Amino acid sequence: MLVALLVATFYWWDVTRHRMTSRYFSDIEVRFVNLKPSLRVVSKHPRVSVTATGPSVLQDLKGGDFIMRVDLADIQDATMHQVVLDPEGFVPTVMGLSADEIRVRQEDIFPNKIEVETEWNAREARLVPRYRGTPALGYIISATWVNPATITVAGSDADLARYRTIRNRNELVIDGESGVIEQVWTVDDLEMGNLEVVGDPKPNVRFKVYINPFFQKKLVTGVPIQIVEPSVAAPQAGIEHSVDPTSVDLVLQGARTKVESITANSLTLELDPSQFPPGEQEVPVSRLSPVNLPAGVQILQATPPSVKLWVGGPHELGTVFRDLWREVRSSYLSGNPPSSSTGAIQILENLPTAIPLSATPENKP
Repeated sequence: MLVALLVATFYWWDVTRHRMTSRYFSDIEVRFVNLKPSLRVVSKHPRVSVTATGPSVLQDLKGGDFIMRVDLADIQDATMHQVVLDPEGFVPTVMGLSADEIRVRQEDIFPNKIEVETEWNAREARLVPRYRGTPALGYIISATWVNPATITVAGSDADLARYRTIRNRNELVIDGESGVIEQVWTVDDLEMGNLEVVGDPKPNVRFKVYINPFFQKKLVTGVPIQIVEPSVAAPQAGIEHSVDPTSVDLVLQGARTKVESITANSLTLELDPSQFPPGEQEVPVSRLSPVNLPAGVQILQATPPSVKLWVGGPHELGTVFRDLWREVRSSYLSGNPPSSSTGAIQILENLPTAIPLSATPENKP
């Protein structure tokens, strides 16, 4: 008798549970699935309402016990999309009730179409080509060039973090080369995991390796000549001196990395007038002392090859006529010839009479 009662109770429960009933559910969460990692949804997640038919247990449930799954696998780009909601996407989240027990028609969903806006989950990545090998003897790799320098890639956050720098899959091999090596890669030649390049058309990557001789010649124009001023206590202190021209052009040779950094602003030639007697003379540029010239860099040629140095002195005839000429020229330009003549006479009167002006047989000791 007890067994019969239990069987009857179970049968009644099963019939009651499977008795079909309809129920209206509102405020159901829309959950997007199967969107590829390189995209993300930026539009607001909507809420929908559904009229569902199923076992009587539906009477005890509410909208929060269900979700509407929306498959976005067909979305391949970043734009606005209209997605039709699939009745099979309506699934319960409670235990003891499966989606197979529920029937929902297209017209039972409101709204049954929603707008989904997507954008690329993207960032800029640097392109750093991989290469290996050794140039020809006496040559070095002086520079590399890649275009574009960066590309926009999209993918999962994990892949974006992993591939901050993108390289070519197969290394470029340099073996005894000289000159310029150029390589062109497509997007398929790049190593970037599951990332994809954003944009259309997809860019080709151009890479150049510049191979030049280790030693380089360079023309540096307008290198200034600086006269070393003697100290106040030096015998040459106060003596006038000048150089013409005040700058020269130099051809330098040395290691490429050193020569390329040299400019007219970083290099100076020093001239010490105390090393020369009074008067005007030709001084080869090779006698000048370079300042800030890197070790191992040589001066091959100077234009002009020499400069004119004038060194004044109390017993030097050139000094007298130079001062005389300056006085006359200054007075003439100022429009006061009498003053210039007076100045010239004073200069001649101040000449020491004991100093011979020329070495003639009459005044030789």
